[in-house]
Amino acid sequence: RSSLINYPSEYITGISGCWSGICNLEQRQINSITFTTNNRTYGPFGSVSRYGTASGVTDFGKAWDDGRKEKIVQIFIAHEDFIYSLQFLNVDQNGNLVLSDLHGRGFALPSLM
Repeated sequence: RSSLINYPSEYITGISGCWSGICNLEQRQINSITFTTNNRTYGPFGSVSRYGTASGVTDFGKAWDDGRKEKIVQIFIAHEDFIYSLQFLNVDQNGNLVLSDLHGRGFALPSLM
């Protein structure tokens, strides 16, 4: 499914989600992710856990930094029962479109935002 944000009058104000696998570091995963804008909510993408939504900052997973970009144009979300990967289409300082690295485990990217 596809969702479009009507920038510049609409912009992302928050990101939330659910995760699972507390007992086994190898099995931790994002179950769902939701994007909130100044106008509405998009998602959840994936499936909401029976344990509720995540809160606070966690210390697991692999951190990434795609560097400074002027803006995010699209967010690609690979999901079924959980989030497989995220990837971002950005505009760099020179106005060029730049696709980020794939964050997560490789999988087809069926949904975009």
